[in-house]
Formats: sequence, structure tokens, C-alpha cells
Amino acid sequence: MPQAESSVSEYIRIRRYVLTLIQKANGKEVPLPSILELSNLFHVSRPTVSRAMKALTEEGYVIGKRGIGSFANPAKRPYYLNSQPIVGLLNSDGRVVHFDKYLSRIYSHLMMELTALPAIVHQISLTSGNPETMFQEIRNEQLDVLVWQGINSQKENEVRKRLIDSGLPVISSENNYSPDSFATVRLGLRELGYRCGRQLIAEGRKNLVYLPASNGWTRPLTGIRRAYEEAGIPLNKNLFLENVQTCLEDFRKLLSFGVPVDAVFNALYIQNEVTDILREFHVDLRKQCRLIQSDLCFSESEDFHGFSFDFAFQRHARKVAFLAKKAIDGEPLPEQGLVTELNLNIIK
Repeated sequence: MPQAESSVSEYIRIRRYVLTLIQKANGKEVPLPSILELSNLFHVSRPTVSRAMKALTEEGYVIGKRGIGSFANPAKRPYYLNSQPIVGLLNSDGRVVHFDKYLSRIYSHLMMELTALPAIVHQISLTSGNPETMFQEIRNEQLDVLVWQGINSQKENEVRKRLIDSGLPVISSENNYSPDSFATVRLGLRELGYRCGRQLIAEGRKNLVYLPASNGWTRPLTGIRRAYEEAGIPLNKNLFLENVQTCLEDFRKLLSFGVPVDAVFNALYIQNEVTDILREFHVDLRKQCRLIQSDLCFSESEDFHGFSFDFAFQRHARKVAFLAKKAIDGEPLPEQGLVTELNLNIIK
């Protein structure tokens, strides 16, 4: 079974590779790599390559000339894609299957802004987490620029650096491992957290619960802690709940033990999941406790009172597309990362 799955995967990659060559031919009948060359490039058997090329020939994308070779068929190339650069769009390690509210929104805005350059966007899927395989598969996409959404590990960051060294411009959208590195655009969550912390301090709030303080949602907490440290006010680390699976139940236990709470930063959960617990223990959400959350957490079933913010996905995507356009035009990219500022709103 693994061998069959690998064969199917490589078949698709060869198909993508040849179709991209045809796209880059700019309407010319250019020669395509031989079966032997493709076999060596993708490290697969010749029958796998032959099957892919046969299908492309039957579909009219490839013209086979006996004794000469295979050629791109310019008639199969849509005229409206002429001369458009190819921008790859990669999420994390390239093997993400499910998209939540956050990923789907940031991805959709990136897609809209990149295609408006104009450009052709290639959705990049990878077959392995091995750095060498990741590098080779991305290079085989023949991209003009790569936009990498959500770099979350040292391994991914090293692949990014290697791609840049190989001559491929890489724009990082949310490089969580190296947030202020070369050609990176990040959401200003640390700065948002700092402003939030200053506002909570001004209101005299010292007992902050953070839900959850793990799994990549800690960037606002970094800013909040900085604000409190500057003010010389200690925060109780035991109120920063880390286990995403048990976080809400742990929160309920804190309240049942009588732990004082005057602010809750809800980084992940639907609003009513948090407010129901607070009301269970008769916590006043207007005066006693300040709730902070993004618009992704809002519940349609109840009003909101507290601090809110949105992720400014469109502004963020436009900054990413701006850097992608500079790379396409051969202009130098900024060495210092760009920040998308997020607004903190007080809703009473």
C-alpha cells in the first residue's frame, strides 16, 4: 500500500511539473524533458513517468513527435494566464488537512491579494517532513516566489533559508520561529498584548487568566507580561492555562477553588464557552471581570462586553502581496520584518 500511494503521489507531482513547464513556455512549442530526465529528477520508475506523460498527451497538453521528443502544446494554455508569474502558497509543513476559522480566513485573503497582482497561485502540498524532500519538492514547483504561511519549527525555517540561498524568493507570513526575520510579515499580536496589558493595569486588574497559554497562542501573553513587568506588578503564572484539551475544565476548577479573577484573555474558544463558566460562578462581566478576545471568538447568541480585536487579515495579506510583487519585479526585500498592527477595541 505505501508503494502504491507513493506512485500516485509522484504521478501527480510529475503532472504538476510538466503543466508548469507548459505554462512557463509562454505560448511556445518548447521541448519537454525526456522520460529518463523526469525519472531521474523525481527518483521514480520510468513507467510512472510514462503514465503521467501519456495522460497529458491524451488530454492535449503534450504533443509527442516520434523520434524527436515531447513538446508543450501552446493551444492548451489559457490566454488569460499569459506572462503571469507563479506564486506558491504553502501552509506550515505542507501537510495540513483541516482549516479552522483562523487558517481559512488568512489563507483566503492571501489567495485574493496574490491573484490580484496579477499572479497564478500554486497551492503547495508536500509528501514528507524531511527537510531535503521538502526543499526538492518546493524547487520542483518552478515558482517565481513562495509565500510560506505559518513557519512553526526550526526545520521549516532552515528549509526557508536554503530556498532563499538557492535563488527562490520566500515571503514569510507569520514565521513563528523567527518572527522578525528577512522578508517576513507578522501579525502584531505582541504589540496588541502590550496595549491590552497597559489598559488592564490602568483599570487596576491583577488577576489575569489566559486561555490557553500554549499551541502558538502565546504571543499576546508575551506583550501582556511585558506591560506588567514594566509596571512592577507580578502576574500569577498558575493562571496561564496550557492544556488545550482540559483548559476550560481547569478554568472551572480555578473558579470553584475561589481563585480571584478580574480579567480573562480568551485566545481560542467560542465566547459562550467561557462566559457560561463565568456566570456559573456569578462573575460579573461588566464590572468584576474583563473579557478579552478576537472577533473569531464572538458568539451570535449573546452580546459582548470587554476588549476585542480582529486579525486584520486583509491588511496583512496586502503587505505579503506587496513583498511578493517586489520579489517578482526583482527589487530588494526588507531585511527587517513588517508588522500588521491590530486594533484593540473597548466595548462596554
